[in-house]
Amino acid sequence: MAQTLHEILLHWMRPTRSGLDEAIARIVSGDDTLTHLNLRNTGMTDQDLKKLRRAIRSSNNQTLVSLDLSCNLLTDEGLKELADWPNLTDLNISANNFGKAGISSLCKNTGIQRLTARQNKLDHEAAALLSQQTQYEALDLGSNNLEDLGVKALAQCPNLLILDISDNHITDDGIAEFATHSKLTHLVARINKITDDGLNRCLSHNTKLTYLDMGNNLLVCPTSIGEHPSLLYFKGYANQINDAGAAAIAKNPGLKVALLNVNRITSAGAQLLHAAGYRFLDLSGNRAIQDRDLQSKVFLSDTQYQQCHEEFPPVIVLRETPSSPAPQASGYTLR
Repeated sequence: MAQTLHEILLHWMRPTRSGLDEAIARIVSGDDTLTHLNLRNTGMTDQDLKKLRRAIRSSNNQTLVSLDLSCNLLTDEGLKELADWPNLTDLNISANNFGKAGISSLCKNTGIQRLTARQNKLDHEAAALLSQQTQYEALDLGSNNLEDLGVKALAQCPNLLILDISDNHITDDGIAEFATHSKLTHLVARINKITDDGLNRCLSHNTKLTYLDMGNNLLVCPTSIGEHPSLLYFKGYANQINDAGAAAIAKNPGLKVALLNVNRITSAGAQLLHAAGYRFLDLSGNRAIQDRDLQSKVFLSDTQYQQCHEEFPPVIVLRETPSSPAPQASGYTLR
């Protein structure tokens, strides 16, 4: 084992209870370089989290700033343990089993800046609690049940830079609330029910957005994309965008990435978009584009997609640790 413990990774396979206990014991040993703890998909319960909190407290750890508890069995009761966790800035609690009460406890911790809480039981009341906090810079609340009321509340978060509200039953009235948000730069709102009207209202006075993901909505001709002053990246796959929409988008001289696969764009619209000179353009899945030579210009290859993701990384509030080592027989690794 390395002399210093930088992180504990338990997410590659569900460890035995003894393995989890051993990991906690090593925390108690007092390594002062521990900064990230990943307990994803370990079957952690509320009682386990209480035990972990006691271990952190008894070791007087002051260096742990990032905690991944996603894909576990935590409820509102367990989240009480996070209310006074010192120095924590990054937290992933996606795919657990908590709702408004858990968020109420979490909001007592004013140090958390980046929160991922996908796939839980969060509604507009939970969103209203989060909106009262000033510390959040990034929120990922995808695949909950926020609806328009919840999104309207989140639009009041004053310091948000990054927001993912995908798959939350949002309509035009909800997304339009971000028209006057003064700091938001990255917005992901895919898999909702947003039309041109809602998006145009959203972007009518917004001048900060650089990254916008509106995949799988109801867009046809989003003229506001062509008029936005700071947008660099637009993902609009699986909508109903036609040639008029393509022409509107092509008017934006600053846009670098346009991912518009699986829409209703023909060769005429494809020619306009190609002429716009994007760094990355993908129109694959638009069945009306039949010309092979044109396809080679407007369909991204796998290699080009990789390059696009490297230059314009997808919005992920909290990433899994890169280059994680393979699991050991016990189900966890230390490094």
